[in-house]
Amino acid sequence: MHKIPLYLCIIISALFSQQKNYFQQEVNYEIDVVLNVDEHTLSAYEKIEYKNNSPNELSFLWFHIW
Repeated sequence: MHKIPLYLCIIISALFSQQKNYFQQEVNYEIDVVLNVDEHTLSAYEKIEYKNNSPNELSFLWFHIW
């Protein structure tokens, strides 16, 4: 009867020990856009600031410009 709480404690401990620390990446950006209605064009400037809060080094970053 006393073995059930012991097994439960071992299982719960194993589950929580497997959790990795959570980190949130930080991205700040500024976009300036000018619309030229006569030529039907956009001129834009974008400034991106990215902070890697991960303990791992990043070998590349993906940018999607739609």
